[in-house]
Amino acid sequence: MTLSLKDIAQDCLALSPPFSVVRDVFGYSAPRRTMSIKRQLELIKGPCLKGINLILVGSQNFTAADFNEIEYAIQFMRDIYSQVNLGIRKISKWYSVPGSASLSSSDAFDLADEYKVDNDFLDLFIVRTMTDADGVSSIDGPCDKDTKDGECVVSLNGNPNNSGNTFAHEIGHFLGLGHSGDPNNFITSASNANTAITNNQGNTMKKHCFVDKGCY
Repeated sequence: MTLSLKDIAQDCLALSPPFSVVRDVFGYSAPRRTMSIKRQLELIKGPCLKGINLILVGSQNFTAADFNEIEYAIQFMRDIYSQVNLGIRKISKWYSVPGSASLSSSDAFDLADEYKVDNDFLDLFIVRTMTDADGVSSIDGPCDKDTKDGECVVSLNGNPNNSGNTFAHEIGHFLGLGHSGDPNNFITSASNANTAITNNQGNTMKKHCFVDKGCY
């Protein structure tokens, strides 16, 4: 089946020419990792997380290298989820809320509870450093953003691959996953850069209310 960039961009992303593949289809300022436009088009027309709002906790705490790492981590997460045919349609950035460069997981979670972006994308709060974890999230988080204790927070504690795993891990929790007992799985209880994922995990995430069933 032929994939039309123009048609899928219009139908799934509400884009009209001219547009940038890197900026508007992937949501990045520059290419990150190895990116396949064919694979991205296949994913965004099918079951997809509608979008992610990237919310920086204290934007002054982040460097240019940090912004690059965040985009790299998003693509790392996309590559994990793509194994079970779950896409991420849109990346909305950069939002900012006040906060310290270094927070505990509980303080970060409480801070995130005070803010929201008024759309139907998942709010992902990013802390420069988390002192006692790499991230924290509700399990099977709510789509009603006025609900308390329904947050998803990540950090840039480790190397870029670790950050990518953290993003996938915490969003996986929000979409309904608990920890896996498989030491190679992307959502074990330990900090790592694992990428393995199961079809059952994909099927669970696809049932979440932030996941669209497809635009075709």
